[in-house]
Amino acid sequence: MNPTNHADADLIIAAAYVVPVTPRGQILRDHALVVNNKRIIGIVPSGDISDRRAKKTINLPNHVLTPGFVNAHGHISMSLFRGLADDIPLQEWLESRIWPLES
Repeated sequence: MNPTNHADADLIIAAAYVVPVTPRGQILRDHALVVNNKRIIGIVPSGDISDRRAKKTINLPNHVLTPGFVNAHGHISMSLFRGLADDIPLQEWLESRIWPLES
């Protein structure tokens, strides 16, 4: 995912480590994500970002960039209770509202 030109970008995020989706299992040291129009257009060595212009650059020298983690699991019964007592703390909501309704 390395662009061939050094086009302008909206955002560059440089980090100590980047864990890309592909190739799987690889960890890149001192790399940067190049983002334009809300899309990642490149993952390049941090040393190469001085050749690029970006509206915003974020340097994270002690961080790891990873793909977003998506929690895709669901509880079908919860769809029936959506909005029920949303104004109370979680534990109270579970114990006094949800668990009794599920039993």
